[in-house]
Order: sequence, then C-alpha cells, then structure tokens
Amino acid sequence: MATVKDVAKKANVSPSTVSRYIRDSSMVSEKKALKIKRAITELGYTPNLSASFLKSQTTNLIGLVLPSLSNSFFAKFVEKLTKVLKKYKKQLLVFYAEDREEVKDQIKTLLSFRASSILFTLEKKSHTLSTLSNSNNSYFLQLFTDNFPDFDSVIIDDELGTEIATDKLIKLGHKRILLIDRNNNVFAKRYSGYKDAFKKNDIPFDENYILSLENSEIYVDLIRAKIKETNPTAIISVTEDLSQQTCLVLQELNLEIPKDISLISYDDSYWAKLSSYSVIKQPMNDLIDNVVELILNHDTNKKNNIVKKITLTPLFINRNSTKEIK
Repeated sequence: MATVKDVAKKANVSPSTVSRYIRDSSMVSEKKALKIKRAITELGYTPNLSASFLKSQTTNLIGLVLPSLSNSFFAKFVEKLTKVLKKYKKQLLVFYAEDREEVKDQIKTLLSFRASSILFTLEKKSHTLSTLSNSNNSYFLQLFTDNFPDFDSVIIDDELGTEIATDKLIKLGHKRILLIDRNNNVFAKRYSGYKDAFKKNDIPFDENYILSLENSEIYVDLIRAKIKETNPTAIISVTEDLSQQTCLVLQELNLEIPKDISLISYDDSYWAKLSSYSVIKQPMNDLIDNVVELILNHDTNKKNNIVKKITLTPLFINRNSTKEIK
C-alpha cells in the first residue's frame, strides 16, 4: 500500500508538502500540486484521514441525518447543500435514520468522524444528545423540528402552509377536504393548520377527513379506502410520493383533476410542474442560505451566547389542479 513518503518521492517533494496538499490543496503551489496529484493517481494512494482528525479534534466534514432519502424535497436539499458547502471546502456526509434510536446512533458515528457540524431531525428531545453536544466540539443544528431549546434550529412553518392550502380550497367552495399525511411530529402542525382554516371560515371540522399514515412505502390501499369512505371534493397530499400514490388511486377510480376532484400537493417538484398541480412550495433557497450561515458562524454565535431559532414561510403556487365548486 502506497504511503505519503512514496507519493513525496515520486512527486519529488517533501512528505510535509504532500500532507499540506491533502489537507488543503491551495496551501501548495500549482506546480507542486499537479505533481502530487499525478503521483497519487499513479500510485493509487488513499489518504488516511483518521490520524489528522484525531489531532485536530474536528474536520471539514458536515454530517446530515435525515428521516428519508426517497423524499424528493430531501434529495434536492442534499444536492443544493452539497454544492454550496463545496465552495467553503466542506464535505457533506448523509445518513438515513428511521427512528429516534437510529438518529442517535448515526450522530455518534458522525462524532467519531469528528464532524464539525451535525444537522439532524428528531421529533422528541433526547437527554443523550444534549450530553453528547456538551461533551464534543461539534455544532448541533436542528432541521424541520425544534425540540432542543439550547440548539439552533431552522424550521418551515408547516402549520401555516397547510392553513393556506385549506383556506384556498374553502374559498373555492370546498368543505369535504381530505388531508393525507404521514403520522409524525410535523403532521401535528399541519393538522393544526388544517383545523384552524376551518375555524377561521366558521365551518365545522370533521376528523374523518384526516388520513394519518404510519411508516410504509405503499399507501394506495389506505388512500383508496379513505377516498371511497369520505367522497372528498378536494385533497391536500403532503410529499411528492404520497401525491403520486393519490393520483394513481384517482386514476383507478376514474376521477379527473380538477374536473372531479381538486388537488394541492407539497413541494414544487418537476413532477408537480409537469402535471400543473397547485403546491405548497418549501423555501429551499432560504433554507440553504440559513443553514450554511449558521454552520459558518456558529462559533461567533456561541461566543455571544446567541441561540438562533429561524422559521421560514412556505408559499402557495396556484396552477390548474383546483376548481371552484357551487
């Protein structure tokens, strides 16, 4: 196995120059960097970063723990965040965790990698994470939830988003509005926004028009049964995959959008644009900007005892999937 000394010998530079190049190529002249890069390629050398991690106690690694990797919104978030962090010579390492214990396990793994920042979503407060934060140099940032008062957070006002969508449909004359969502901490906020819209418009709220789904990949049977049971005139479907499964059910039932039933989806994906569906759009660019700013400035905020709690506002984009009813 090739070593730093082997690379240095082949590139005709000192081992310390190779080490500087591995840490940050900009620390080495362009001529030497090119020679080192060529030597690394020819020798098939792979740097052992663990030793430098242990020395420095931190890295340029940013850890991200998400509840899903199939969600198109999360996929786009990862893609955009990766590109922006590269500009600051930071690398993003993404983990997927289905439940609370997995989140904690993945965070422990990121701490072992000496990640400088750890971004995560957790539905309930955990004493373990508070302890880990106090015992390590990593910066902890909550995304989409805010259950730790001492941790910075960036959330999207999901309660407002669903209230806006529901209110738009009510103004179009709809009263039988089915809300389809997964049963999680964010759902509780959307449920509240949905309920508030009915209250604001002096319309009785009916719990039967809520479909709260447990974790699974395929929901078409449950969606079909709920639509047949409630006969809604409109549907608010949260996340792209739920909306796609909802549309499959509507097609199967020979219900056309918006002729027979109105639909508002979440996230302004290419699929939603292509289908001309009205959506609640998450403020992706604002989300990325705020996350990156917190990562870059957390040392200053910590020194000044500032805890940042940022709430972003979603937008409603009206297209051709809703219609007025009499």
